Amino acid sequence: MGNFYTNIVLRDDNVDAVAATLDYMKRRSYVAATATATIVFDEAGDNQDLDELERLAALLSRQHGPAFAVCNHDDDVLWYALAVAGQVVDRYNSLPSYFDEGTDEPSGGNAESLCTAFERSDRRADVDALLRRRHADVGVEIDRHLDLCRLLDLPTESVGMGYTYVSSGEFASATGILKAAGGAPAPSGGASSSRGPQLAGTPARVLAEDIAALLRSEIAIPDRFAQVLGSGRVNAMLALERLKGYIASNRLIAAGPPIMVTGDAFTEEVLGGRNLRFGALTHTFCERFGVPPLTDDEKRAMDAGDPVFLRHQSDALTRVMEQRQRDVGRS
Repeated sequence: MGNFYTNIVLRDDNVDAVAATLDYMKRRSYVAATATATIVFDEAGDNQDLDELERLAALLSRQHGPAFAVCNHDDDVLWYALAVAGQVVDRYNSLPSYFDEGTDEPSGGNAESLCTAFERSDRRADVDALLRRRHADVGVEIDRHLDLCRLLDLPTESVGMGYTYVSSGEFASATGILKAAGGAPAPSGGASSSRGPQLAGTPARVLAEDIAALLRSEIAIPDRFAQVLGSGRVNAMLALERLKGYIASNRLIAAGPPIMVTGDAFTEEVLGGRNLRFGALTHTFCERFGVPPLTDDEKRAMDAGDPVFLRHQSDALTRVMEQRQRDVGRS
């Protein structure tokens, strides 16, 4: 089974003001302060009622600036609504055919609106390319959500987190500020709970650290893998993205749950086996190619939203996506 969660990211970083609004609205929610924004985890929204989630985002955007409401459904569908000044200005669905008789092409998603709302107009082309990728080329939608947050400088703490997870004490941020609003009970471990060691074992956290490590690392590609992964020393994330492209184009993914990489002789040699959970692909790749894990200092920089760390990560991700576009153009 994949991830199920919803949340709303607000540009307003005044966590007390946001909590007061939710109290007034009697919305059972948790409000988290991060280094760059405020995240709202709403109980009603966590039932994956998209109309309700969208309505709350629109209401919050009247007082607290642009609101980015996200729903991940079983890692098969990433949906979002962007609300500005009380109006929903953009919607996105990564896999319309999942619930309706639509296509496998993502629908909606205006990169210019998103980048303008969160002041990252320089990332418009990269955001658009990410939104247009088909689900089969992404695999699990938590990956797309994480990449989107990195491109827009939105808090990665929102990835993989919803009201249910937060209420059980599975949320932490560098600020340590988590408020219960609208009558929501204090999370297990206290209203300012820090997951600490518990955080290290969560799929979203492991994935975030692995991706950060891949982006800042180069790996030596053996000659026998060069045709797919590239030759010589290659950025580790770029090599992984090339492997994912190979897996997708050769239809080596089996529908879940869980989603599996069925593999062939090539992927078996690269990954050390067949029938690998797609959700474990990134971590397995890191282990197989000896990608050094983040140091304690790097983890602290990531958690604190250190601007130098984030800029290096964002620049590396941009280079990877630009190269992948060139790869696709040559194929």
